[in-house]
Amino acid sequence: MKKRRKHLAAFALTAALAAGLAGCGSSGSGNETGEGGGPHIGIIFTQAGLGGNSFNDLALDGVRRAASELGITYDQVEPKSVADEEIIQDEMASSGEYDLIICVGDEQVDALNNVASVYTEQRFALLDASSDLENVASYSCKAQEGSFMAGALAVLAKQEQTDSRLTDNHMVGFIGGVDNPLINQFAAGYRAGALYADP
Repeated sequence: MKKRRKHLAAFALTAALAAGLAGCGSSGSGNETGEGGGPHIGIIFTQAGLGGNSFNDLALDGVRRAASELGITYDQVEPKSVADEEIIQDEMASSGEYDLIICVGDEQVDALNNVASVYTEQRFALLDASSDLENVASYSCKAQEGSFMAGALAVLAKQEQTDSRLTDNHMVGFIGGVDNPLINQFAAGYRAGALYADP
């Protein structure tokens, strides 16, 4: 049992560090340009905006990297409300300027299904959600897998007393930013990981 716990702790720590490093990125706003000559991309974030090391920030990091390494150019928009997202999607699609329009988050699904149905020649990417439309490529992750590791790591850190501030009770916690299906997947994974490490 102790050997299993040490292997699980090592694996959980590695996974947690990898997830944490993936979320460490700079944020900002504006238009950045790569070497030029490459595709022109539009990216629309969720209303949560940039700066919270969220999916928005990870998506921006990816677009910046593509600008640096692949020579794409891009425009980014942070909507002030969910209602703005469809307006922004429509404006980008109707302009004909974008090779790809990236929409971040499941809050954009309904708007994107409306807009992509009208602009059938425009290519869209939907991050962290899905659409059945042919001109929309959907990308999502298994949120519960990373949070499973975080839950297991939290329990193991308490069991091993890795910090003097950790008490020896059997209580760990999870705080989700909002009550929605994605955050609930994170919570379920965290709880399952904690229970796996300390049934």
